[in-house]
Amino acid sequence: MNTRAGNNAKTKSAMNDTVPPFGTYSLSGWRESLRQLASNAPNSRLGMWRISILRKLSLMGHKVGMQGPIDVVVAEDVHARVFPASNRCEKRAFAGVQIWDSQERFCLDQDIAQADQDRDYVFFDVGANVGFYSLFVNASAKKHAQQIRIVAVEPDSENRRRLNFNLSASNCETQVEPIGIAEKAGTGVLTEPGVNRGTIAVAESGLGESIRLETLAELFVRAGVDHVDAMKIDIEGRDKAALKAMVEQAPKSLWPRLLIVEVGHRSDSPIVAQMLDYGYTLKERAGINAVLEFNADVEPRKAGV
Repeated sequence: MNTRAGNNAKTKSAMNDTVPPFGTYSLSGWRESLRQLASNAPNSRLGMWRISILRKLSLMGHKVGMQGPIDVVVAEDVHARVFPASNRCEKRAFAGVQIWDSQERFCLDQDIAQADQDRDYVFFDVGANVGFYSLFVNASAKKHAQQIRIVAVEPDSENRRRLNFNLSASNCETQVEPIGIAEKAGTGVLTEPGVNRGTIAVAESGLGESIRLETLAELFVRAGVDHVDAMKIDIEGRDKAALKAMVEQAPKSLWPRLLIVEVGHRSDSPIVAQMLDYGYTLKERAGINAVLEFNADVEPRKAGV
């Protein structure tokens, strides 16, 4: 199968970033057996309780414990070096990954299975964190013998270091962009991560890491794509404004056909309402995320679009 990510130099560097090599920090013996038992837990309150217990037992007395690093085979073709204590998604990937964003990943897998195999399936992972969406999309493409192009956007340098390692360990060619996405281009700073690195956000000013900001329309053009099959976007509160700018600035041919976006728990999500106005339809509500589909032939609710 052909997997490619364009000519971006940052892509190539991500494929040589496994130092020390994956497997150096693997669990052994009974610890790994307990960890794998979590993969049989159902997606229920009882299942989550079982996963939590097995996770704690597998690391009890371990020299690094939840701090990591720990090398794990998360799923077929998905390898990661995780630091569970500092990042919620890494904690979930370590044990019981089957209940992590399962509906969203199923929708992506089905979409890839049905995609045109004569062209690349183009996926943008905006707010990639340490890369699990990119890794699972890549694994799905391998399973379905589908050509794939992945662009992962992650502005935080530590998250991006972990992302690059996971991409390399999983043999996942990806164009990694060290930028933030916003409603307009410029500069910003990153907030402090706190107890969960997945909640790092962009602020207008402050003492955090300085980053460059681009709009989605600018990123699509710079990436040189002529279509976007799917996009996951999670940029900690700036999603609505960034998506509004996208539909105002990018041609409809570049609007993601499948869109996964964090919308919170509200049934009347402003982000969902906005995207329905622009011709998207709601496919799934999954926890705090929504899965939306765009069909250019569907009449938008908002006049003049």
